[in-house]
Amino acid sequence: MNFLIIDQNLLAIEGYKNFLNHSFSTLISSITIIRSYEQINVHLSNDFQGFERYDLILLSMSSVFTSSDSTLKGEDVGMFLKNKVPEAKLIIFSSCRDAISMYDMIKKVAPNGFLTTFNLSFEEFDIACNQVINGTHYVSPLISKKIKQLSRTEILLKKHNRIILQCLARGIKTKDIPKYLPLSLSAIEKRKAKLKTVLCNKSTSDMDLLSEAKRRGLI
Repeated sequence: MNFLIIDQNLLAIEGYKNFLNHSFSTLISSITIIRSYEQINVHLSNDFQGFERYDLILLSMSSVFTSSDSTLKGEDVGMFLKNKVPEAKLIIFSSCRDAISMYDMIKKVAPNGFLTTFNLSFEEFDIACNQVINGTHYVSPLISKKIKQLSRTEILLKKHNRIILQCLARGIKTKDIPKYLPLSLSAIEKRKAKLKTVLCNKSTSDMDLLSEAKRRGLI
């Protein structure tokens, strides 16, 4: 079996290799490592040709690959992979703790597997890899629980509401937000009031709303 690890952290790479050697010791043909912007860029330029040969790709979402004038985040690499090599079996790893970020990663990257690096065990890694290789998706129970809790507050996931928060965070006045959204000022005011109720449990200032939105990873 051929494995690919995309991460810039050497300690994390060694950890992944230990996991793979533990779970697939008799089956490993190769483990390829990509840990620099230059390596990523070479594959981007040829649309990741040849990546379909990997039985499994492990990608760190916390990686930031930089050159003198460009930056690629793990999320960017994940989206490129799923777009250019949709048949690739991809497991992403994240250290994030907030549900919004987890939700966004699933929506944007659509991985076959999603694991948190907190308290990751050999057992869970083994289960996730085997399920993904055999065609079944796997999401860490912790991530699954957080996203289910988030889905109960659907207002936070709606695109227009998050754009309203982003506009406010950029210093755009509420009366000017209709320039950025196909909504009336009245509709925007109602949405903002609802966000304050949901996020802060009360009518509050825009500053308090933004503070709570940042804390939850919405902006």
